[in-house]
Amino acid sequence: MGLAGAARRATSLGVGGTAHLLVGALSHSGCWRGVLADAEDFPHLVEAIDAVLRRLGGLTRRWRFDRMATVCSPSSGRLTAGFAAVAEYYAVAVDVCPSRHGNHKGVRLWSAGICSPVAAVGRCGRTP
Repeated sequence: MGLAGAARRATSLGVGGTAHLLVGALSHSGCWRGVLADAEDFPHLVEAIDAVLRRLGGLTRRWRFDRMATVCSPSSGRLTAGFAAVAEYYAVAVDVCPSRHGNHKGVRLWSAGICSPVAAVGRCGRTP
């Protein structure tokens, strides 16, 4: 369906004007799963991460996140204590996308075929 299609579907289901989509992607296989969350706060993020991992059928060794305040300090990139505990629970390392490189994650999503360049622009910066 892709990111844009998921957002359109969320709006058509009456979820509201904002869709909070968490996407988990396995870069080597191209497999990906997404979950719509009610919000981007800590409990909803952890619930969505767990749902994505279950849909993917397992874990990767590393996770990549943009600089959302639920995960890290947007200015420094340091993980929050709560999210560090989540990463420790799942025994994974977390990579935070570099600041001022807004298209970093979008390029990876686009190259994996998860979203179109237009959808990558919407959340992740300019087109690759």
